[in-house]
Amino acid sequence: MELCLMAQFNSLTESAMVVFAGNLSAWNQSMVPCPHLTLKPRSVGVACLLAAFISLAALGNALVILSVLYNRQLQTATNFFTGNLALADLLLSVCVLPFSATLEVLGCWPFGRAFCDVWAALDVLCCTASILSVCAIAVDRYVAVRHSLHYRIMVTRGRAAVALAFIWAVCAGLSVPPLLGWKEVPPNDTSVCTVTQEPGYALFSSLLSFYLPLAVVLAVYSQVYVVVRRTTLSLQTGVKRHRDYGDGATEVVLRIHRRGALVMDERGRSRRAHTRWLLRFSREKKAAKNLAVVVGIFILCWLPFFLILPLDFASAAPPQHCMWPSEVVFKVVFWLGYSNSCINPFIYPCSNLEFRRAFSRLLRFPRHRRAANEPMNCSHNNQRCGGHSYYKSLT
Repeated sequence: MELCLMAQFNSLTESAMVVFAGNLSAWNQSMVPCPHLTLKPRSVGVACLLAAFISLAALGNALVILSVLYNRQLQTATNFFTGNLALADLLLSVCVLPFSATLEVLGCWPFGRAFCDVWAALDVLCCTASILSVCAIAVDRYVAVRHSLHYRIMVTRGRAAVALAFIWAVCAGLSVPPLLGWKEVPPNDTSVCTVTQEPGYALFSSLLSFYLPLAVVLAVYSQVYVVVRRTTLSLQTGVKRHRDYGDGATEVVLRIHRRGALVMDERGRSRRAHTRWLLRFSREKKAAKNLAVVVGIFILCWLPFFLILPLDFASAAPPQHCMWPSEVVFKVVFWLGYSNSCINPFIYPCSNLEFRRAFSRLLRFPRHRRAANEPMNCSHNNQRCGGHSYYKSLT
């Protein structure tokens, strides 16, 4: 009996080894050896730099996602858009950038033609999702500033989920066409892999992936700036009037013009409601400033790439053309666009206290964890915890 079992076990083992060897052989055949591959010291340095860059991007975006998932205070409609931005950047860091770095270091594509097409599609998918998420955050901030009193009614979790589903549907619609044949004829050399350079698709994807979202972001943020500046000036007028009257005033101490209506706050009347509104506006004003940083970095990282991209797509032009970007310039702007996915996750902990606390808890920093759990040293009887303390923050 034992000999029979041993014989069956050996037979199964040999069969498994044959199957494994066959799969390994198929994988080796799918891997395309790079011709004349030689790793220079510069390539090793570039590999280390890109590995650190990708690891930092993956870690930062993973922390943002975990912070939103495990912190109930961060589970708001606004942070759903932030989490979606981090998800797109995390997918880019895990599914795209390692292969982009391999292509950069080796100078050739060793993974075969089929995976080259998949990699290019994932690149378009993740980058477009990241850009459209920035656009969604800008629109969300505009609604929060313009309609601060009704924001929670207008922007719900359900509507945010619908917006996110729409974003990913658009991204899928942009990334799939090259897989279905809307691309240039691939070269015979399977060690060459580039993003799709078919002129029609290049124009189509550039317009929907960047230029249209950029126009929306600039238009929306200009309106955010106008609303914040107008409301801040109104509050400054109210504070000046309040100081002129002093503590004995019984006249109007705060005037806020909203849609042509005059909202009046007399002493002792509706103070608590206005304090809540002032606190909310103070938060939204700070969020608008943070949005300016996000938008500025977004434009700085992506605009050079989408300006140079049409020049690179014009492959019929001779390389010595005066407008033709050099290979080094194209690589720099190529990775500059990728760098946006590494910078985004570190904007929020630098500007949002709740994200800093969540990061500290995830990274197990005891000092920050104790500070996060300490209550505010603020008495209800202290006027600085009321509306008066917010006048200074708003002005």
